[in-house]
Amino acid sequence: MKAKITTRLVDSLKPSEKAYEVRDTANKGFLARVQPTGHIGFYVEFRNESGRKRRVSLGGADEVKVAVARDAAIKHISDARLGSDPAEERQEKRKVPVTLRELLDGPHEEHLRNRGCRSTAIIIRTMKTNFAEWLDEPINTITSWRVDKWRLARADDAPLTRIGAGSVPRKVGAAAINRPIQYLKSALNVAVAAGLLPVNPLSGLRLKRELETATRFLDDGELARLMAVLTARDGKKHDRLLPFVSVALNTGIRQNEIETLDWSDVDLGRGILTVRPINAKSGKMRHIPINDTLRPVLEAWRDRTCGEGPVFEMGYPRRAWRALMKTANIIEFRFHDCRHTFASRLVMSGADLFSVQRLLGHATPAMTARYAHLSPDHMAAIVAKLDKPANVVKLDATQTA
Repeated sequence: MKAKITTRLVDSLKPSEKAYEVRDTANKGFLARVQPTGHIGFYVEFRNESGRKRRVSLGGADEVKVAVARDAAIKHISDARLGSDPAEERQEKRKVPVTLRELLDGPHEEHLRNRGCRSTAIIIRTMKTNFAEWLDEPINTITSWRVDKWRLARADDAPLTRIGAGSVPRKVGAAAINRPIQYLKSALNVAVAAGLLPVNPLSGLRLKRELETATRFLDDGELARLMAVLTARDGKKHDRLLPFVSVALNTGIRQNEIETLDWSDVDLGRGILTVRPINAKSGKMRHIPINDTLRPVLEAWRDRTCGEGPVFEMGYPRRAWRALMKTANIIEFRFHDCRHTFASRLVMSGADLFSVQRLLGHATPAMTARYAHLSPDHMAAIVAKLDKPANVVKLDATQTA
């Protein structure tokens, strides 16, 4: 059969008594083969320079995403048209396995950048930091058993860390352990698609369960202390800390979005602050109203600066932030929690979740749902649905338990 191969299509494919193939209508030569066992494999077909028909496996659907397999198929077909034989080159590559460092600095980094990943440098750095001892080893020596040992060692032996100034030391959480493993699995998927590995050895590795954590935001007392210390400090220091924090608390935009903010994005006349797509995590433009609390702060900061180019010439004031938390006696509060404070206070003031989602730039409502319990009427309205005559039971005051 012929159809455009998508994730939704692959999920809908069912096995039959005999193996069958689905040939992609968008990229000729790219196909998915469904085995009677239910296994789905991606392949690419092409003819080499001598006209010989070749077929190369791109990995299974349980190991490689459709987008990764499609990119690999397009590259194989393009290379074949230029005179090379991807199948033969693939066999040669397997004879001399690349190291993890070569994979990260080569195919994987190229794949991330081609997909428009904004966190490419962070992902590569995270893997190099967490798997430093494996960087110069061949990737075919990485096994789920080794990763499981790494995970256990990291969970048991990792030093206690602190979250924010004045916080209590705590163990490394499941998310901090899972994330590097997810990155490594993704990198090995790219290796499979590039013909550097026959299968992904981590495909069956399960991640640790991540417990939902409470959303940290400032209460009225903490916010009052913070602003009092900030204002008093600004009268002496005249640096960027007050406007930097004020933007975070009153717009909810992310740290990198503040750092890349330009004065051309700040329309004080109309009272609109714009986050450009190139700077937004979602890649979509959004407009946030400038409230009466933030406006005079930005006007004063504009007067102190040239009012053109970057709003903040320097990035996140890490040292000043830590000192601020200590002086204001606020613990367990990261700078990113300013974003949670913005959203939480909006919801507690009666703002609907859809509006909060748009202001925050969340891709899905599920990401904003973490604030739903803060709505003064949301949960009460749900429980009030039980207040029907059929559900009301009158108790006789004379009866005892």
